[in-house]
Amino acid sequence: MRANAATQPEVDKLTEVQVRELARSQAATIRELLTANEKLRALIFGRRSERYPFDDHPQLPFGDEPATSPAPPSVDDVPDEESDHVEHKRKKKRRSRPRTSASRPIKELRNARNARFGLVQRGC
Repeated sequence: MRANAATQPEVDKLTEVQVRELARSQAATIRELLTANEKLRALIFGRRSERYPFDDHPQLPFGDEPATSPAPPSVDDVPDEESDHVEHKRKKKRRSRPRTSASRPIKELRNARNARFGLVQRGC
């Protein structure tokens, strides 16, 4: 591996401790840049569900961690007896339509309905 002539004298002037510190800082910088590069690739080329899998993205607690925020005061004020029983409203039953009788033809049923409501049948 060849070193540039411009960088060679600078490295010779550094002590061994300074060289190790420089190598550590460069390795840390490289890791940070690689992490940033992976995040950018995920944002650009990832699917919508994969776009924010990072720690800095807010996530909902699902029981894995203890709740950090206290409950609102309105929840604490409610007695437990009332919260146990929940009343449900029942729906009223709807009356079904009367079914046509199989023994009477539909034309007779129409005539009977029209006569009941005072409607006059025209034609036929």
